[in-house]
Amino acid sequence: MALGDITAQFMIERRSLEQYQWRRSANFFTIGTFMVGPCQKVWYYVLDKRFGSMGMKGILKKVLVDQAVFAPTFMLVGLSVYGVLQRKSVDEIKSMIRRDYTDIVLTGWMVWPAVQLCNFSLVPLQHQVLVVQSIALFWNTYLAWKINRESQKIPTHEQ
Repeated sequence: MALGDITAQFMIERRSLEQYQWRRSANFFTIGTFMVGPCQKVWYYVLDKRFGSMGMKGILKKVLVDQAVFAPTFMLVGLSVYGVLQRKSVDEIKSMIRRDYTDIVLTGWMVWPAVQLCNFSLVPLQHQVLVVQSIALFWNTYLAWKINRESQKIPTHEQ
């Protein structure tokens, strides 16, 4: 996740090295390492145990449950944890969620169902998190940009 944030800061937000927000990237690293990776690994095993790994019907059920249950819930928790790590107040976190949550989930539904359909049907279980995290570089760049738009008003030297 940190690489997505670094990409967002330098390539989208056009921050200089002096303007780079290292704490923001460290927070994304923390979430990716201690929350996203472990949770996804367990989640994919739960899906596989419940729906199996063979047959289109089971694969479609996995995608549906992943996108209807896990993705929206996980995004809500992820935004909240990010807000806490960024030392935002409860009101600021609620505001960020009100502002960004729906757009993020709807945008995710344009990307992740197709990714997960391929992932669940073509990739062995032990490699599914790796595949998702490879695609997630682009997703995390979007996510970092989206939830940090307010902090992108970079002060100039004249200010």
